[in-house]
Amino acid sequence: MTAATTRESVSANAAAPAFRSEPPLAFGDRGVRLLLCFALVLQVVAWTWQSGYPLADAVEFMDRARDWVDGRALGGDRTIRSFAYSAVFVPLFGAAHLVGLDDLRPLLPIARCMQVALALGFVFVCARFASRFVGRRAGYATGALAAMNPFFLLYSSWPISGVAAALFVTLGLERLIERSTFRREVVGGVYLGIGFLMAYQTLLVILAVLVGLVLRDGWKHKSAVVAVLVGLVVMVTVQVGLDRLVYGEWGGSVWRYTIDNIGGTATGWLVNLGFRDTAEKLYSWQSSVRDFNVDVGSLGTRQRMPRTWYITHFHEMFVAPVIALGLVGAWRAWRGRIGAVGFLFAVFLANLAVMSFKGEKSYRLWLPLLATLLPAAGLGFAWLTTSDGARAAKRGFAWAAMSAAGVLGFVELDKQPLRRHGVYWEAIEHVNAELETHPPPADRRVRVGSAYPWAVFLRTSPSIEMVRFDHPLEAYAKLTSDERAQIAGVLDSLDALLVHLPVLTRPEHAELFRAVNERFRVRSAFYDQRTHAELGPLYVLERHRTVARARRFFEIEQVDDPATYAGVHKLHRPIDFVRETVEPNEQLTLLGFEVEPMPGSDHQWITYHWYAATDLTLNYRVIDRITAPDNKHSWHNNHHLAYAALPPTTWKRGTVLRESYLLVASADAFYANLPYEPLGGAYRRGDAIPARLWIAVLDGEEGKGGKQLVVRDRRNGAAPRATIDTQTLWNVDGWRFSPTGLVQIGGLNLPVHPWARVPDDGLSLPE
Repeated sequence: MTAATTRESVSANAAAPAFRSEPPLAFGDRGVRLLLCFALVLQVVAWTWQSGYPLADAVEFMDRARDWVDGRALGGDRTIRSFAYSAVFVPLFGAAHLVGLDDLRPLLPIARCMQVALALGFVFVCARFASRFVGRRAGYATGALAAMNPFFLLYSSWPISGVAAALFVTLGLERLIERSTFRREVVGGVYLGIGFLMAYQTLLVILAVLVGLVLRDGWKHKSAVVAVLVGLVVMVTVQVGLDRLVYGEWGGSVWRYTIDNIGGTATGWLVNLGFRDTAEKLYSWQSSVRDFNVDVGSLGTRQRMPRTWYITHFHEMFVAPVIALGLVGAWRAWRGRIGAVGFLFAVFLANLAVMSFKGEKSYRLWLPLLATLLPAAGLGFAWLTTSDGARAAKRGFAWAAMSAAGVLGFVELDKQPLRRHGVYWEAIEHVNAELETHPPPADRRVRVGSAYPWAVFLRTSPSIEMVRFDHPLEAYAKLTSDERAQIAGVLDSLDALLVHLPVLTRPEHAELFRAVNERFRVRSAFYDQRTHAELGPLYVLERHRTVARARRFFEIEQVDDPATYAGVHKLHRPIDFVRETVEPNEQLTLLGFEVEPMPGSDHQWITYHWYAATDLTLNYRVIDRITAPDNKHSWHNNHHLAYAALPPTTWKRGTVLRESYLLVASADAFYANLPYEPLGGAYRRGDAIPARLWIAVLDGEEGKGGKQLVVRDRRNGAAPRATIDTQTLWNVDGWRFSPTGLVQIGGLNLPVHPWARVPDDGLSLPE
């Protein structure tokens, strides 16, 4: 067989003959424009579903563009990202800088619209690409399926480089899927190279394409391979120069990415293949080059997520109807000898094999792979709906699958963290509004810090100066003493701080919590259990500059007479908790509690007043519950005193602790992935819920049991629980206990939260 015959055979097998006479889709086609309108509508809907940046990467590219325009130094020994995608936003920030725009908030929707335009470009190119080798009808279906993909919708309106990378990778594949002229193939290689500049992760796609081209064409017809290498070398050269221009180092981000990712993956492979000694040497070399802390013992535990994760969660990226259409299309491609579908599937499998070995996994990394799988599903839809031999049942199945793909796509989209970080937007908008009402002096701006500085990027008013920490607060436990001192210095310079509570309450962050609590008081809090539970309550803290009492997480003082203290604070009926298992007995007294509204979220702020009547030798744990008359749900806030940041063993006798907590009137209020179950029952139709507060004090650590301290009556020294009525659980002196031994401290009226309110329509309450 001659070379010419071989080439004709390959071309013939690259597409089904029935589709060869069809021209590819073009932008001028009416159907293409309808497809893009359809995709735009879906993107707008997905946009409205989201609030707050989905992840830090959605900010990083814009932030670098702004820093470069403002003349700030970029780069450093940790930089592993190209500036190419950030360059897309340089004109936007350059124009704002040129006109002296102080309020940058309008730039965010503009940047998001730019991303939407890129995403629409991908939908069009994906449809045109598929139409070249599986037909126009399949091309339309492929574009529609791309537009309905849940992860595409999630990131199509955020400045994420994966969408741009997917666009250029698809442009490259479009010119390489069939053998063509050398010039066209070089253009395809350049497009793949641009995809590499957009997101280095596409290197895996490019390598898989190279291998596929070698297997498809052999060495005698290696023009496509040479073309891809030429295009890739050209763009990598551009990237090396771009690194020098932006980061001041020739190719710094390229070689760091290569070492971190290829080296890390190779290390994992060597370990799993049994070559541990070689893996240790490679890991040590990698760590020395990149200045990592070498921990050879961690080689076996680098896999944070199982290798099968992508397979077991495949339905999240490609919902069941898409998978069904893809299987039909794969069968049709095999029967029709449509080699392009097999080529793309091989590229996908190669990427899957490598990406499964990486410790961190995310379907965001699969965006450049959409064009390798969706054409098969488009082909399946086209074959089922073609008039030639298509039965009504086939057509009905195809259209039902396509419709279900759209519905299930949004179902899967809704499972993603669409509003998790939106609480930061709520908080900063609250701060913006307060500064509009009470603006600072004209000669200064309010200095604000944030635990997640990226979460409020382009959301602050001109009256705010966002101050960056040199090191993330979440990494506080891993910082050196000098680095912690730097954080303390930044805290000293701030007027306000935005921080979500889990950053402070980690056991290893007690020092940070004390530092923050010493400098700031609580201005407002924001929390929605339905969307923010995984992040936790977000607090707006302001500088505490006066001696006047204010909302604080905790504070202590020494008092000589607890009765006088209770009178000043209008506290009633103190209750003593006694540890009788030691001599002398230890006594912790609850002098009382207070509840007040918390600005910002319509929740409440509860404060406990504790008094150390004796020296304390244990870090006691408090079990506190709030119940409503329906007794269906209860708020519980099990905690160590003072958030474990000021253990009772460090107190002196006569110490008063005031500790405060956000009171969210629902069950399991601070647990992620649990439903929102508000307290109140039928009282949710009104304005307030008559509730009861119950407390017990334990001497054991959480998870290790613990014995309850005995409640003592101050009038006769008796233990009221020993004399309670077994039916009513009351004793003659007015103490009431729960079946589990918690004592009722008092009653309170909880305002019905707007989310929990139900209309007074006589219908049964929702469960």
